[in-house]
Amino acid sequence: MNKLISSFAIVIAACAFALAGYSGFSFARGAQAQDDARLKREQLYRLNNVGVAFMEQYKHEDAMKQFKQALETEPNFAVARINLALAHFYLNDSRAAVEEARAGIKLAPDSPHAHYALAAALRNEKLYDESLAEFNKVLSIDPRDSATNIQIGQLHGGTFSPTDFQK
Repeated sequence: MNKLISSFAIVIAACAFALAGYSGFSFARGAQAQDDARLKREQLYRLNNVGVAFMEQYKHEDAMKQFKQALETEPNFAVARINLALAHFYLNDSRAAVEEARAGIKLAPDSPHAHYALAAALRNEKLYDESLAEFNKVLSIDPRDSATNIQIGQLHGGTFSPTDFQK
Protein backbone atom coordinates (compact mmCIF):
# COMPACT_ATOMS: atom_id res chain seq x y z
CA MET A 1 0.00 0.00 0.00
CA ASN A 2 2.80 2.45 0.90
CA LYS A 3 4.44 1.67 -2.44
CA LEU A 4 1.20 2.53 -4.22
CA ILE A 5 0.91 5.85 -2.35
CA SER A 6 4.54 6.68 -3.13
CA SER A 7 4.00 5.89 -6.81
CA PHE A 8 0.83 7.98 -6.85
CA ALA A 9 2.66 10.92 -5.23
CA ILE A 10 5.41 10.70 -7.86
CA VAL A 11 2.83 10.71 -10.65
CA ILE A 12 1.06 13.74 -9.12
CA ALA A 13 4.37 15.60 -8.78
CA ALA A 14 5.32 14.77 -12.36
CA CYS A 15 1.95 16.02 -13.59
CA ALA A 16 2.33 19.24 -11.63
CA PHE A 17 5.75 19.90 -13.13
CA ALA A 18 4.48 19.00 -16.59
CA LEU A 19 1.55 21.39 -16.23
CA ALA A 20 3.83 24.10 -14.90
CA GLY A 21 6.08 23.67 -17.93
CA TYR A 22 3.09 23.55 -20.28
CA SER A 23 1.56 26.75 -18.92
CA GLY A 24 4.82 28.60 -19.51
CA PHE A 25 5.63 28.87 -15.80
CA SER A 26 9.25 28.60 -14.90
CA PHE A 27 10.62 28.50 -11.42
CA ALA A 28 13.78 30.09 -12.82
CA ARG A 29 11.79 32.91 -14.43
CA GLY A 30 9.84 33.42 -11.20
CA ALA A 31 13.08 33.68 -9.24
CA GLN A 32 14.55 36.01 -11.87
CA ALA A 33 11.50 38.26 -11.66
CA GLN A 34 11.88 38.43 -7.88
CA ASP A 35 15.57 39.27 -8.25
CA ASP A 36 14.76 41.97 -10.82
CA ALA A 37 12.12 43.51 -8.54
CA ARG A 38 14.52 43.44 -5.58
CA LEU A 39 17.29 45.07 -7.64
CA LYS A 40 14.91 47.76 -8.89
CA ARG A 41 13.78 48.50 -5.32
CA GLU A 42 17.39 48.67 -4.14
CA GLN A 43 18.24 51.07 -6.97
CA LEU A 44 15.29 53.31 -6.08
CA TYR A 45 16.33 53.48 -2.43
CA ARG A 46 19.97 54.04 -3.38
CA LEU A 47 18.99 57.03 -5.53
CA ASN A 48 16.77 58.34 -2.74
CA ASN A 49 19.48 57.92 -0.11
CA VAL A 50 22.06 59.69 -2.25
CA GLY A 51 19.54 62.50 -2.70
CA VAL A 52 19.05 62.73 1.05
CA ALA A 53 22.83 62.85 1.52
CA PHE A 54 23.00 65.76 -0.92
CA MET A 55 20.23 67.56 0.98
CA GLU A 56 22.17 67.13 4.21
CA GLN A 57 25.06 68.90 2.45
CA TYR A 58 22.71 71.69 1.28
CA LYS A 59 23.18 70.56 -2.34
CA HIS A 60 19.49 70.63 -3.13
CA GLU A 61 19.84 70.76 -6.93
CA ASP A 62 21.95 67.59 -6.85
CA ALA A 63 19.41 66.01 -4.52
CA MET A 64 16.60 66.84 -6.92
CA LYS A 65 18.44 65.06 -9.75
CA GLN A 66 18.59 61.89 -7.66
CA PHE A 67 14.93 62.04 -6.68
CA LYS A 68 13.85 62.74 -10.26
CA GLN A 69 15.94 59.84 -11.53
CA ALA A 70 14.21 57.53 -9.05
CA LEU A 71 10.82 58.89 -10.11
CA GLU A 72 11.62 58.32 -13.79
CA THR A 73 12.07 54.66 -12.93
CA GLU A 74 9.06 54.47 -10.58
CA PRO A 75 6.69 57.48 -10.62
CA ASN A 76 4.78 56.07 -7.62
CA PHE A 77 7.83 55.94 -5.34
CA ALA A 78 6.34 58.04 -2.54
CA VAL A 79 9.55 58.53 -0.54
CA ALA A 80 11.36 60.16 -3.48
CA ARG A 81 8.27 62.23 -4.33
CA ILE A 82 8.08 63.63 -0.79
CA ASN A 83 11.82 64.29 -0.69
CA LEU A 84 11.58 66.07 -4.03
CA ALA A 85 8.94 68.32 -2.47
CA LEU A 86 11.32 69.10 0.39
CA ALA A 87 14.16 69.87 -2.01
CA HIS A 88 11.90 72.33 -3.86
CA PHE A 89 10.95 73.85 -0.52
CA TYR A 90 14.59 74.32 0.50
CA LEU A 91 15.27 76.00 -2.85
CA ASN A 92 12.40 78.43 -2.11
CA ASP A 93 10.31 77.04 -4.94
CA SER A 94 7.17 76.73 -2.85
CA ARG A 95 4.81 76.26 -5.78
CA ALA A 96 6.72 73.21 -7.02
CA ALA A 97 6.96 71.99 -3.42
CA VAL A 98 3.17 72.24 -3.06
CA GLU A 99 2.66 70.28 -6.28
CA GLU A 100 5.11 67.52 -5.33
CA ALA A 101 3.84 67.31 -1.74
CA ARG A 102 0.27 66.91 -2.99
CA ALA A 103 1.44 64.15 -5.32
CA GLY A 104 3.23 62.56 -2.37
CA ILE A 105 0.08 62.69 -0.26
CA LYS A 106 -1.84 60.88 -3.01
CA LEU A 107 0.77 58.11 -2.86
CA ALA A 108 1.14 58.04 0.93
CA PRO A 109 -1.89 59.70 2.56
CA ASP A 110 -0.78 58.75 6.07
CA SER A 111 2.72 60.17 5.73
CA PRO A 112 3.28 62.96 8.25
CA HIS A 113 6.30 64.05 6.19
CA ALA A 114 4.19 64.65 3.09
CA HIS A 115 1.63 66.70 5.04
CA TYR A 116 4.40 68.65 6.79
CA ALA A 117 6.11 69.43 3.47
CA LEU A 118 2.80 70.63 2.04
CA ALA A 119 2.01 72.70 5.15
CA ALA A 120 5.42 74.40 5.11
CA ALA A 121 5.19 75.18 1.40
CA LEU A 122 1.66 76.54 1.80
CA ARG A 123 2.89 78.73 4.64
CA ASN A 124 5.59 80.14 2.34
CA GLU A 125 2.87 80.84 -0.21
CA LYS A 126 1.03 82.76 2.56
CA LEU A 127 -1.89 80.36 2.43
CA TYR A 128 -2.10 80.27 6.20
CA ASP A 129 -5.49 78.59 6.62
CA GLU A 130 -4.55 75.75 4.27
CA SER A 131 -1.16 75.50 5.96
CA LEU A 132 -2.76 75.24 9.38
CA ALA A 133 -5.11 72.51 8.13
CA GLU A 134 -2.14 70.49 6.85
CA PHE A 135 -0.17 70.98 10.07
CA ASN A 136 -3.23 69.71 11.94
CA LYS A 137 -3.23 66.61 9.71
CA VAL A 138 0.37 66.01 10.78
CA LEU A 139 -0.73 66.19 14.42
CA SER A 140 -3.59 63.80 13.76
CA ILE A 141 -0.96 61.29 12.59
CA ASP A 142 1.73 62.17 15.15
CA PRO A 143 0.30 64.22 18.06
CA ARG A 144 3.71 64.59 19.71
CA ASP A 145 5.54 66.16 16.75
CA SER A 146 7.20 69.17 18.34
CA ALA A 147 8.11 70.96 15.10
CA THR A 148 4.48 70.85 14.00
CA ASN A 149 3.29 72.15 17.36
CA ILE A 150 5.72 75.06 17.04
CA GLN A 151 4.48 75.82 13.50
CA ILE A 152 0.86 75.75 14.64
CA GLY A 153 1.69 77.99 17.59
CA GLN A 154 3.36 80.48 15.30
CA LEU A 155 0.41 80.46 12.92
CA HIS A 156 -2.02 81.00 15.79
CA GLY A 157 0.23 83.55 17.47
CA GLY A 158 0.73 85.61 14.38
CA THR A 159 4.50 85.22 14.19
CA PHE A 160 4.78 86.50 10.66
CA SER A 161 7.19 88.73 8.85
CA PRO A 162 6.09 92.39 8.71
CA THR A 163 6.17 92.13 4.92
CA ASP A 164 3.54 89.37 4.95
CA PHE A 165 0.79 91.97 5.20
CA GLN A 166 2.15 94.65 2.88
CA LYS A 167 0.55 95.09 -0.49
